[in-house]
Amino acid sequence: MLNHVGTRVLETPRLVLRRFEEKDAEAMFAWAGDPLVTKYLRMDTQQSIEESREVLRQWVQMYREPDYYAWAITEKTTSRAVGSIGLSVAVEQDRTGSVGFCLLRECWGQGYMSEALAAVLDFGFHTVGFNRIEGVHSECNPASGAVMRRCGMQYEGMSRQLYYCSEGYQDSHRYARLKSDR
Repeated sequence: MLNHVGTRVLETPRLVLRRFEEKDAEAMFAWAGDPLVTKYLRMDTQQSIEESREVLRQWVQMYREPDYYAWAITEKTTSRAVGSIGLSVAVEQDRTGSVGFCLLRECWGQGYMSEALAAVLDFGFHTVGFNRIEGVHSECNPASGAVMRRCGMQYEGMSRQLYYCSEGYQDSHRYARLKSDR
């Protein structure tokens, strides 16, 4: 079985991944309220800082659960929260997890998400004990696939109309990495 330890602080050369706090509402709204950022995500674009605050209240409550893994991606030099990344249990018995991520538009193309995802994959495999971690992205959002490939996730195919977002049903590309992949 998996060794659930809850969301722990993870550090990379440029980032600190930490638990969200209610004080992150304004920063979260900067990306979660941006329709270009949320265009192909399963979540609705947030309409106000108060909505972000409410989401954060729920997430902070979820940190009580040892199998809840959600990080604020923060810049090490400024402590500014610039995105989010989560790891969820897909099938406990199979030791399979799923990742999802979102980043402030002004930070796109700087390698932040690849850095964050690499840290989360390492944590998932070596601390929690996942054997397989999956990710999917809309075929209209190829940058997410590039992040997954940079982190060693292998392409496994396309799933038709896998999920629904503001743009409608999305044909999605599937990626996965195994603990034994190195």
